[in-house]
Amino acid sequence: MKKYLCPCQSGNLKEVIAFNKKPEGETEFLIPEKNYSRKYLKCNICGHFVSELEFDISLIYSKDYVTSTYGSISGMKKKYDFIMNLPEKFSDNRSRVKRINNQISQAGESKEMNLLDFGAGLGVFPALMREYGWLPYAIEPDERTIKHLKDVGINNVYSSIEDMTSKYHGKFDLISLNKVLEHMDKPNEVILKLLPFLSISGLFYIEVPDAESVYKYDDPLKREEFFIEHVHGFTPTSLSLLMSNAGLSIIKMESIREPSDKYTLLAFGKV
Repeated sequence: MKKYLCPCQSGNLKEVIAFNKKPEGETEFLIPEKNYSRKYLKCNICGHFVSELEFDISLIYSKDYVTSTYGSISGMKKKYDFIMNLPEKFSDNRSRVKRINNQISQAGESKEMNLLDFGAGLGVFPALMREYGWLPYAIEPDERTIKHLKDVGINNVYSSIEDMTSKYHGKFDLISLNKVLEHMDKPNEVILKLLPFLSISGLFYIEVPDAESVYKYDDPLKREEFFIEHVHGFTPTSLSLLMSNAGLSIIKMESIREPSDKYTLLAFGKV
């Protein structure tokens, strides 16, 4: 059984949520029903939620995540077009882009800015940032996702952090991880690997599902914030610990309810 660590690594965990079957709306990853049983443990110190399950979650990504989620490259483009055309009041991405650019403008930045989006997915966020004058770079491991990103005009795409050479160190005014860290085995290592690429005055922007709010105010058994691919459930305390342990000073943190109805925790940080 795979076990994950919370940011404080106290080991003081208690089972709080148990799933015996796939919840409605979760992507079909063809997990045998007998292996589906899973649960979340909550840290009594930092409040972080960690997944414990029989199924090896890495198989979701090593097999065919794109096919399970979008069907094909054409399915990715169809979903991309749909999200890009959402009215602003219904768009999580347009709200995110506006929020980030407001924060940057308050800091007095006005030059051409470079963005590195780790886990860019469909590429909606970097595409919208480009409309604000940003030059977007993206990191995505799947070959079909890379092709899709280039097809929609995100030309600077790398398959891993390691593929980006030292010439990019200090280049990026913003490094973003939007709904990514909850999927990662060791999210702290991802942040540490990305930090050398941040410019001296640059900002780190992180969004994760707000597991604490879901647990307090909603039914986690029915919420996508606790779908199987989310091996971590962050709280303000645990996200603060994760960022500070990586050497980031938090300049803003906020819990919001997005247009899509997602509970989201967001934070800006700098070195």
